[in-house]
Amino acid sequence: MRRQIRLQIISRMKQSAAPPPFAVFFPLAALDAIMVGFGWLAVLPTQGSPWTIAQAVEWHEQELLFGFVAAAMAGFLLTALPRWTGRPLLSGAVPAFLVCWIAARVAPAHPWPLAMIRALPAVALAGLAAFHVFRAEDVRNRKIVLLLTLYALSGLVLAGPFSPQQREFAIHAAIAALIGLIAVIAGRVLPALTARFDELCGAPASAPRAEAIEGIEGIVAAVTIAALCGWLVTPEGAVCAFLLLAGGASQCWRMASWVGQRTFASPPLVALYAAYGAVPLGFFLLALHALFPDATPANAGLHVWTIGGFGGMSLAIMESMIRKRCQRAFTPSPGAEAAVALCLGAAAARVFAAFFAEAQAFLVISAMAWSAAFALFLFASGASLYQAAVMRGPEAPRRDPRTENRS
Repeated sequence: MRRQIRLQIISRMKQSAAPPPFAVFFPLAALDAIMVGFGWLAVLPTQGSPWTIAQAVEWHEQELLFGFVAAAMAGFLLTALPRWTGRPLLSGAVPAFLVCWIAARVAPAHPWPLAMIRALPAVALAGLAAFHVFRAEDVRNRKIVLLLTLYALSGLVLAGPFSPQQREFAIHAAIAALIGLIAVIAGRVLPALTARFDELCGAPASAPRAEAIEGIEGIVAAVTIAALCGWLVTPEGAVCAFLLLAGGASQCWRMASWVGQRTFASPPLVALYAAYGAVPLGFFLLALHALFPDATPANAGLHVWTIGGFGGMSLAIMESMIRKRCQRAFTPSPGAEAAVALCLGAAAARVFAAFFAEAQAFLVISAMAWSAAFALFLFASGASLYQAAVMRGPEAPRRDPRTENRS
């Protein structure tokens, strides 16, 4: 019965005159990401820059965490929530969130009552998710609401009149919440796509493997929560290092449990797994900082998470949703896979910049690679996004396993 309701909701969404949320917010996320890269380039020269380093860092953090990521998350979650909860999207949700997101982009940083507008997208996304999940009595997705609530509270603190220490904690809390959201979303997308690709390639049914994955997920979730909480409370020391190492190892174990018989024959799957690899790598680098704070910069692990994890996974997940919509889930797209590779290259360059004193060349490379990655994504997926947003037709055809592309 629940499956029939979901199919009816999906059919109504396809027949709606409004474009799907991903077709609205994925291009905005990519454009905002390009702006983040070029905005950082503007402050790198030592002369002629209109910004101080402190102003640039503040804008960079706010725009990355609550501009680009908020748009990418909205595109995915507002598209997925009706499927997950079995209820249609709240009427007016997409234009309301769009207004909040645009208002936050032009809101001033000071004074603080007006600056609170900058937290509106995170608050709106958390509110929309809570409304749908609790209205549908959807226990499974309450963890999504909890993580989005932490993300929204972090945005409110960051926009408010708080001390630098409190603002830094809010940034770390927002990063931890987003890592949790990425872990939850990846845990649904990657195993499902891997199993589907194996099925299309003629592999046997994966029911026993699915049961094993379910057992692993609970252990990994507990270890990851402990690691993130330990990092938020005491980011240095042996105890934190142990928790972070355990978190990274558990994420590697989790990824290994997902890998199918033919995973590496599919470039889209390889891109997804490579992007998600930034999550355990960030744990390991932060663990090294906890053990050797003078030898390993703290921002090395953070930039692996924010550039490689948030950027790389956003690109891979956005492209995966677009492919699924166009019924070519496993069709290789050199532009899309190259965009993920460029984003991971940007993360690597930023890590090199953290370790070397003469870092400006690596910073320039990182910013340019980041912007190029999202520009390439728009080039590779722009036609599909335009078709989804404008040239929708009455209803998209149902998936046909006989013709679904698996190359």
